[in-house]
Amino acid sequence: MKSSFSGLGDSLFDISPSMIFIIEDNAVIASANPFALKELGFQKKSLVGKELTVLFDIPDAEEIKSATEILNWLVSQYKANNFVEVKMNDGRSFRSRVSIGELSECADGCFRRIICIHDSGELDSAITEQGRYKHLLDTALGAIPDGFAVYDEDDRLQIFNKAYAEVYSRSEPVLKLGEKFENILRYGLNAGQYLEAGNTKESRDAWLKDRLKMHNNPTGPVIQNVGDRWLRVEERKLEDGRIVGIRADITQLVEAKTAAEMLGNVLDEMAAPVVFINLETMKFEYANKAALNKLLYTIEEFVNLGPNDINTSLSRDAIDEYILRAVDNPGTVVSLRSLHLRKDGSTYPCVVSTVFETSGHSKRLISFIRDETEEARMRDELEVQRAELETVVYNLPCFITHSKPDTTLLFANEEYARFYGHELSQMIGKKFVDFDQGTNRSELYNGINALTVESPVFTREEQGKHEDGGRYTILWTNRMLFKGGSPYAIVSVGRDITEIKKTELKIEKQAHQLELRNKALEQFAGIVSHDLRSPLRHIRMFGEMLIEDYEHDKFDNLSQYIGKMREGVLRMERLIASLLEFSQVAYKQVKRSSFLLSAAVDEACENLADSITERNALVCIDGGDVDLHLDYVLFVRLLENLIDNGIKYFDGEGVPEIHIEGAHNIDSAIITVTDNGIGIPAEHSERIFNVFQRLHVDETVYKGTGIGLALAKRIIEGHNGVIVLDQEFVNGTKFVISFPTNI
Repeated sequence: MKSSFSGLGDSLFDISPSMIFIIEDNAVIASANPFALKELGFQKKSLVGKELTVLFDIPDAEEIKSATEILNWLVSQYKANNFVEVKMNDGRSFRSRVSIGELSECADGCFRRIICIHDSGELDSAITEQGRYKHLLDTALGAIPDGFAVYDEDDRLQIFNKAYAEVYSRSEPVLKLGEKFENILRYGLNAGQYLEAGNTKESRDAWLKDRLKMHNNPTGPVIQNVGDRWLRVEERKLEDGRIVGIRADITQLVEAKTAAEMLGNVLDEMAAPVVFINLETMKFEYANKAALNKLLYTIEEFVNLGPNDINTSLSRDAIDEYILRAVDNPGTVVSLRSLHLRKDGSTYPCVVSTVFETSGHSKRLISFIRDETEEARMRDELEVQRAELETVVYNLPCFITHSKPDTTLLFANEEYARFYGHELSQMIGKKFVDFDQGTNRSELYNGINALTVESPVFTREEQGKHEDGGRYTILWTNRMLFKGGSPYAIVSVGRDITEIKKTELKIEKQAHQLELRNKALEQFAGIVSHDLRSPLRHIRMFGEMLIEDYEHDKFDNLSQYIGKMREGVLRMERLIASLLEFSQVAYKQVKRSSFLLSAAVDEACENLADSITERNALVCIDGGDVDLHLDYVLFVRLLENLIDNGIKYFDGEGVPEIHIEGAHNIDSAIITVTDNGIGIPAEHSERIFNVFQRLHVDETVYKGTGIGLALAKRIIEGHNGVIVLDQEFVNGTKFVISFPTNI
């Protein structure tokens, strides 16, 4: 349809502070307004006649090739309210939303359409600032979704979230589960929640009827103005009759309506107030609906007024000077702040942007009015949100930091500073790796540098010591924040898990002790079923032989039978005594204390003094003395068994020699006990640590029950250590004992 405001349209196109492009019917660029050329850095000749790929970064460009296909793709993004990538002449790009008008016939008979790239100006900066703080809060405490609600088959509110309640805050008294949608809608309407409903009873009744119809039979999205927000309402009716609705905040998009939408939807559809001033009469000759609604006038009343009639903060001379400045600079937007007066006597602060429009024969001023009330409220809300965020962050019982990608601290809460014993002001500007004790610097940097957009989280445990010597463990979760694929900040949250670690270690020790006891029980079962039965069978066999000979009056072998039975009883007694000794060790609670290796060796030698003197044995400590933190009594018992074996199993020239040596590694202690005895074949290196396992059956040569090494193994396992036979040692026997020192 041909425009009846062609001169006015040209002027709006030229002076609009929005990026507007006119597209030919064949989907190539016909023109661009000055603001678009300036913002994107293009010359007009470099755009006219070019395809839309000059302006937009199209995904799957190999499949979308023609200008028409590109235009169709843009239309789909516009309808879906999606962002697109806009390219600048210098190679940079930015994300924005676009508005696309319908194909319309122009004055020259050609069909064209308008594409507008949105720029939200100061409001966008405010929202960006809001987004920065919200993003930090979202990272620490979780994301806040769009508002949603579900109404059941009787149209009663079944479920809704916090965001939904916030959107319809004026309906709070009736926004309750079980309340009917119509009742909630009527309450909000009466409370002035829906600005587009108008101020008259007729307009509000008509709006209510249409809204209920769209709710009960949803066919597509509905744009709704609720106080300071614009919402995209999408509702769907399910097969069971329930209605599910989502409210997405599109305030930025609506408030950023551009001159292209003005031309496409006529001035009256604009959200921003616009007025025309006749320079000859100095009266208003036009005002769109937004201006009339804002000032509470009818068009008939408004055209009888002039700029001085609606300004209360500026003098007549100041207004005249402002108008003269606009007239002296045609095509240039001049702005000032004013306090506008409504018909009812109320006022509101605003910014008036005016341009002198001279196209055709008309000479008029066009003024765009921006209400600052909402921006002031938004700034106040931002300040409240910032205060709330700081209160939450500063009082959380965990550590929170915000830093650069190189770990330089930009922010930390008091809990973090207090834990590390520094003033918070002294920590800001320094790298948090300087305070971390849990990982060496290169490992920490490697973990952070490995973070990507797909895998942005790095978790680690920091272990260190307080000044009083107490150990601590902190679980850190570091999330790298990315913008345009590049990292720009790290948000870290730490939690003191020292007590949890202690509990886990205690449980681990208990589990280890339980495992050892279960193994001991298994060994007892084997002993009872085999080792203890052997002497009993021996006694029973000779007893039966004795009875048989006695019944046949044969007494020649009675003394021999009784001797054999006595041997069995004595062996049984030795086995039971050894088993009792083992059970006492197997179930004994480990009680650690600190002592020197030499002290334990001296006491073991004192307890074995008779055997050492009888065999003239040599027991000595090689190397220096070492500190130990073990159960002293059990460790002395272990040394007694190993020294006694070294003396017992010596069968060579000279005297038995037992050499004991101790040393410390980074986190463990190593004790070796070496003798010059007969040695143990490597194939028996595991078997010798079992209860009652003897390599020499004849006890007349090497006495014992086979309990010594089993006891040694049980003692060292109770200290979370291990004892092994050195299979490469050939000049006797060498046992290697190791156990951790960080317990």
